[in-house]
Amino acid sequence: MSAAVRGRVSSERRLPLPDACLGCSSCVAVCPVASSDGRFAGPKVLGPAFERLLAGPWPGEPGLGPRDAERLGAGLCLQCHLCDLACPAGVEVSSLTRRAKALARRLPRGGYRRLMDDLLADQERFGRLAAAVRWPRSLLHGTSPWLGRTVDGFAGRLVGLHPARRLPRPPRQPFRAWFEATRRPREERDRQPVILFVGCHGRFHDPVVPRAAVEVLRSAGYRVVAAQEVCCGSPALSVGDEGRARDSLEANARLLDHLSTRLGGGVPIVSPCPSCSLSLRRLLPELIGDGPARAVADAVWDLGEFLAGPARVGLEQAFDRPRHWGDDGAPPSGEEAAVTPWTYHASCHLRALGVGKLFPALLSSLEVPGRLDAGPAADGCCGMGGLTGLTREGYDLSLAAGARVLEAYRSLAAAGPVVLSDCPACRWQIAEATGLKTAHPVELLAARLRDRAGGRNSIG
Repeated sequence: MSAAVRGRVSSERRLPLPDACLGCSSCVAVCPVASSDGRFAGPKVLGPAFERLLAGPWPGEPGLGPRDAERLGAGLCLQCHLCDLACPAGVEVSSLTRRAKALARRLPRGGYRRLMDDLLADQERFGRLAAAVRWPRSLLHGTSPWLGRTVDGFAGRLVGLHPARRLPRPPRQPFRAWFEATRRPREERDRQPVILFVGCHGRFHDPVVPRAAVEVLRSAGYRVVAAQEVCCGSPALSVGDEGRARDSLEANARLLDHLSTRLGGGVPIVSPCPSCSLSLRRLLPELIGDGPARAVADAVWDLGEFLAGPARVGLEQAFDRPRHWGDDGAPPSGEEAAVTPWTYHASCHLRALGVGKLFPALLSSLEVPGRLDAGPAADGCCGMGGLTGLTREGYDLSLAAGARVLEAYRSLAAAGPVVLSDCPACRWQIAEATGLKTAHPVELLAARLRDRAGGRNSIG
């Protein structure tokens, strides 16, 4: 199914022209940082206004430079893209503020600081490093959870994480190993293929989400092909490293175009991570722009978008299959316990994709019970901002920017809901700030499908 079904195709996007800015401050009104941190000049200043003055206010006059970008708070921008959604003139403000972030990044830093910043920005390298020490970490956590957490905290501080942030516990089995062990080539041979772009978080830290995505897509009748991918480039862009992001996007464009061609061409590319979906669909045409990049961008679907669209019929049929009953004719034990109270948080990058809150509507249409409403206060940015909220410098900023949203979820604590969110960074922020359990919506779908089959029905 072509991207045109979703609306505007990626290759027809408007350029982020600063002169289209009306100066109305709509972007400032929705910016979570501008409303919580006086050091940040705001997206209007760091976006269109800054761009206009890069070459100088008048011919022969000096233009703005890295020091100016730093003084105006370029490093505080979360790259949440809410400014893009608010702009009535269609200016892609985040593309302009990202240039200011890249400019500020040129300022000289100490060797160790630059090394650690580069390591966090390069999530492919960071993830492979985490994978290399998975077994020692697993042994530590298994022998003494306290010792495992202590060592993880020390390692996190070494790479620049805030002491309150904890690295994800190492997975027992990486996603790729599980995927190869569960493939059924003969059974899936004649099914329509779909390429799964897992994302770094799923590949290296939390394989539960892509596993659930594979289970649900297979139940809906698809043959899932896991992409041989690299990082989508979103983490690098969140800190202004456009060069690294461009290299990652170019590599993914080649890999995904080649894989799609091998599978017959025009194969949907689905990701359970909105940041990956946004990076591939929106930034491939902007930063790469060649034919293969545009073809890949137009084939990208976010997981919720795909399940609510092309996969909807197959998913409904999976839920309509007869429920498993025990040998005594009674329903499976623990049926009542399968009802999990849940509420939903839409990430900023999901909003920037323009697909809407599809998962709550999909869960409701499939009669998945337990929905709670956190109210309009929860309908905003959680404050994590990609890598920003993980660092020593950005931790307090992230909590301040997301204070309103986090408090809304704390108000539901007595009901003990699971906060569902497509974004791994949002789940991390909400879980640590509120103490509530978090999960990807596809985990709940997969759990309900297992429940219908008489299997394990718990999330995760």
